[in-house]
Amino acid sequence: MELRGLEKITFNKPEQCDSCGGELEYKGIGRYICINCGKELLDDYGVIKEYFRTHGAAPLLTVARETGMSKEKIKYILDGNYTEIPTTDTRSINRALFANNYKNFM
Repeated sequence: MELRGLEKITFNKPEQCDSCGGELEYKGIGRYICINCGKELLDDYGVIKEYFRTHGAAPLLTVARETGMSKEKIKYILDGNYTEIPTTDTRSINRALFANNYKNFM
């Protein structure tokens, strides 16, 4: 089994609530809820998923700049099919970014 550079990439998984220090309950890919205060926290998968949900498709450099993640980490998440890339937004389709061949835009 090839790790594809996974050993070089660390994913920021929250260990406890940053507001109250409470324990977190895993709610799905990238989402955690504090069992004490109810605050939602995201790991790197969740950050990317939320970025595309709210902004639609975007150039890799834009996503990296706006999320603070490295291009390598974003590519790994996208290559691993950990999140869906929106394709129905006209703006996203017109820009043709990250749809099926985002590697062409790096």
